[in-house]
Amino acid sequence: MHRNRAIQGAAAVLLGAAVSLSSAETLVFEQPECAGMSGLRAHWDMAIPVAEDGRREVTDAVVKDRGQTAIWNGTEPGPLAFDAVHRHLLVRFPGAAEKTASALKAGKVIEKVELVLPYIDEEIWPMGGPDWPKPDVYRFRKNWGNDKMYRERRPNWHAVAWALRKPWTSQGDLAPTYNAAIPGAVYWKKY
Repeated sequence: MHRNRAIQGAAAVLLGAAVSLSSAETLVFEQPECAGMSGLRAHWDMAIPVAEDGRREVTDAVVKDRGQTAIWNGTEPGPLAFDAVHRHLLVRFPGAAEKTASALKAGKVIEKVELVLPYIDEEIWPMGGPDWPKPDVYRFRKNWGNDKMYRERRPNWHAVAWALRKPWTSQGDLAPTYNAAIPGAVYWKKY
């Protein structure tokens, strides 16, 4: 895979039992709505727009062909990205609930739900808060002398997904923030 191509969006696949026992039916939802939430204090109350071709920058002084930083600034769309600590990617599929409910009502059974997130790259130096220097936003890396390790060793990441039980939309003033599913109206259980 070419590491610098644009991220290709997400798709969810619901596999259910078919009418006959010998075959299976697949429902595919390919038009996700996505939003970002940043746990960096400066972004707690800021909606983070994201897009497949969101802004990324090379921030490392040594590595130039991979490891671009995902720019989440709340004004221009950042890439579909997430990390283990500060950034969360919300993905929903408008219309999926109705289609799934219709299949269940028709006697189908859900055997598997799969969220497919195409991998494009990992960041060497993630974007930090306004008081953190670039590119070594995680200061412990530099302090421990791990600059070389993070440039040479590719990480082995995985994603953890949760079903959200709060409404949200990525549109305008109703877009979610780290503190609220709908700013001023619906808040997450925590934050």
